[in-house]
Amino acid sequence: MTRAEAIAVLSEGLAPLGPFQEPTDPDTRQTAWAASAGEDAIDAMLDLLVHPPPPGAFPHSTKDRFEYEISHVLSLLAPRYPEALLRRAGPLLRHPLARATIIEVLGALGNSAGLDWLAPLVSVDDLSEEEAARLACAIGEIGGSTAAAMLQRLRARTPHNQTRVLDEIEIAMAALSAH
Repeated sequence: MTRAEAIAVLSEGLAPLGPFQEPTDPDTRQTAWAASAGEDAIDAMLDLLVHPPPPGAFPHSTKDRFEYEISHVLSLLAPRYPEALLRRAGPLLRHPLARATIIEVLGALGNSAGLDWLAPLVSVDDLSEEEAARLACAIGEIGGSTAAAMLQRLRARTPHNQTRVLDEIEIAMAALSAH
């Protein structure tokens, strides 16, 4: 998949709806695309995450919306290529532009192998509050006893003034307890 093709796929979810479209139409088209996309689509989307197009490429979008759309598309590809996604996305956790989105994608994948990639982040001192909140959510989505231990470590390291992170940790812990 070329960079231009990847941008076209993302444009489906970022463009304004026309007068004859339903709000679910872009999702339907992206889901259909993902059902037939090759493994190379993962690489193309990850490349766009690390090397985003210039701001004018998506005039009706924000940086957050762009990152959400990449996360959404990668989550659509994840069921078809879970091992490839883990292998290619995991190392990008070291990349500052990609970290928050990759955390989210690994959580959405729900594969316990994602915890191997996420575990070192629990001890990272320069994790932003946004990244820490996404980390708590991702760990909770993956679940299991290892996840519970990771959430306890994250809770112990989280400053008391980061209430959003602490709330996400509690939500994840409650979800793990319910299973």
